[in-house]
Amino acid sequence: MIEADGELGELPEGWQWRRVAEVCEINPRRPKSFGLAATTLVPFVPMDAVDAASGIITGARLRPLNEVERGFTCFQNGDVIFAKITPCMENGKSALVTSLEGPCAFGSTEFLVLRPGPEIEGAFLLQIVRQQSFRNAAQNEMAGAVGQARVPVGFLANAMIPVPPRKEQRRLLATLAPMREEVDRQRLRLDRLRAVVGRTRRSVLAAAFRGELTSGWRQHHPAISDGATVLERILSERAGTFVNTAVAAKRPFKRPEIGVVDEESPPLPAAWTWAPLEALGEINLGKMRSPEFHSGPLMRPYLRVANVKSGGRIDLGSVLSMNFEPHEQEHFALRAGDIVLSEGQSLELVGQSAIFREGPDGLCFQKTLHRFRRWHSAPSSEFMQYVFSHYVQNGIFPRYASMTVNIAHLTLERLKPVPIPLPPLEEQQEIVRIIDRWFAVLDDVERRIARGLALCERLRESLLQKAFRGELLAPLGTTSLP
Repeated sequence: MIEADGELGELPEGWQWRRVAEVCEINPRRPKSFGLAATTLVPFVPMDAVDAASGIITGARLRPLNEVERGFTCFQNGDVIFAKITPCMENGKSALVTSLEGPCAFGSTEFLVLRPGPEIEGAFLLQIVRQQSFRNAAQNEMAGAVGQARVPVGFLANAMIPVPPRKEQRRLLATLAPMREEVDRQRLRLDRLRAVVGRTRRSVLAAAFRGELTSGWRQHHPAISDGATVLERILSERAGTFVNTAVAAKRPFKRPEIGVVDEESPPLPAAWTWAPLEALGEINLGKMRSPEFHSGPLMRPYLRVANVKSGGRIDLGSVLSMNFEPHEQEHFALRAGDIVLSEGQSLELVGQSAIFREGPDGLCFQKTLHRFRRWHSAPSSEFMQYVFSHYVQNGIFPRYASMTVNIAHLTLERLKPVPIPLPPLEEQQEIVRIIDRWFAVLDDVERRIARGLALCERLRESLLQKAFRGELLAPLGTTSLP
């Protein structure tokens, strides 16, 4: 063994610490001419074509050469591409290019390209840059605005990596391969199980709001009232029959149209009815964000679409602030039990929602969110949150959304008439109880899966670290690993 300079540690005899730029060409210059017509279709590799788990390019698109030859990364077979932006870099978006049929391909400007020299195998280099420790070091050097930070070329050029003789590199890759394959098999099993959990959640929600989860319960609990009676009471209260008539006079109530349902809506049990969402609560959009509100004497924290996470969770770790006038504070303030829903999102996530429980004093909400505040006799916030989750996970909200470029919008006008299944009160409570019970089990399974996936990642990282310290290879001439 030999001792390396500084804190790099010792390496087996014959290995060397080298800077990446000494063994690779970084972002190599493009040939002046590919001998191709400007309209020739060439492979283009977007960021989403790189599989983070395997380091394999899973798909490429064809674009005319004149669309991509300027401004995009250019690479060829044998190159290693390394994502330089967050979060793709954090997730290990890197790959060895091996399956190009033409002279080159183009990819996202967010890739750095490493072209291995004669001292290093491309497959060996890929395993080095895919290490979590390497990505952590790269992340620490990222520069740029939040959300747009990038790994500087200088970091990659000066990063020190262990370089064995090429024969040792090939032996090491051959030793690693079956170990990594087993880790990948276990990870694939866990990923498949996680997909089963997701399908089960969707099935539970769909069955709940078709009345299937409580079909046995209904046989033993004849309905005291029905959904239509529940709806009429809600509307009567809102109109002022059972509440303060002065309030009703101040804000005249326009009775929503009842009984209009989507043609794709399923049939309901006899005691249920359909109710437009606007009949069950007040729906408001938040305050429009504008530079003029970024400062002022009445700054208040607010939620935006980025704060509403999957699983009905509100992330309060990145809450922004803007100026809210006193009348706006009253109108846009959130109360415990309010539900916030995304107005603009990707199509599969539009309408993603969460119940607001507690947060900073004076917390308001921005125009990328709707706020649903239930009427007194309407279904509970928990019941409505499960309905909204069902509408997201089973693709119902997207039917009501409109598209602008790549963003789906669930506008106030489209959201208000969305039909909601309304069972009798007692059955509403039973539905929430059954879903709670199912989801508690599924949550536990997901936690176990997450622990298993984390263990796979730690094992993969440990194997790579041992490999690059020379601890996985038996010395030549021996027959067993140390």
